[in-house]
Amino acid sequence: MRVSERLPIDKGRAGPDGGFEYFPHASPSVFTCIFNRQRDQALYRVDIDAASGAVVSVTPFR
Repeated sequence: MRVSERLPIDKGRAGPDGGFEYFPHASPSVFTCIFNRQRDQALYRVDIDAASGAVVSVTPFR
């Protein structure tokens, strides 16, 4: 699966912020990326299902 490198998050566009962070998940196919919203540099935790490529959740980070 290919996941877009730009996601619409909270009325802005966000892109990857240099890596992955480990968080435990109920499913072994879910991984976490940290995205940075361009307009104000807000960080978001984006959980993605590797099996389907679907975004599972988006939550503010730090």
